[in-house]
Amino acid sequence: LKPEQMVAASSTLYLAVGVGASLGPILASVAMDEIGPKAYFLFLAVVHGAIGAFALYRMTRRAAPSLEEQGDAIPVSQVASPVMGAIYAEEWQSDEDYQAPGGQSADVASEDYGILEEDADSGGRDNPAP
Repeated sequence: LKPEQMVAASSTLYLAVGVGASLGPILASVAMDEIGPKAYFLFLAVVHGAIGAFALYRMTRRAAPSLEEQGDAIPVSQVASPVMGAIYAEEWQSDEDYQAPGGQSADVASEDYGILEEDADSGGRDNPAP
């Protein structure tokens, strides 16, 4: 998606989730009223099958991007752990050109996260800060 298309795409997804959240329980309860309790699982199977069929259909509409067009996948945790901070602090200190987030040097960044030499050896603090 292009940056100018992201808001429209997000709003469409929110609309689809809202419609599904509103109509799904109603349709499932009507099916259960008509068929019985087994209709719940049948309803789930039909809905998930429809989603899978739509995904397969969309995959046939255009070719996958080439490896050159794809970006690198970099897994990033939303929370920095003391152990990972200690590991990366060693790399930061060995790389003089590296600037930590916020433009800090490696030493300042490791101090901000409370990473000390003895913590790196033990694998983390005994009492991490909240």
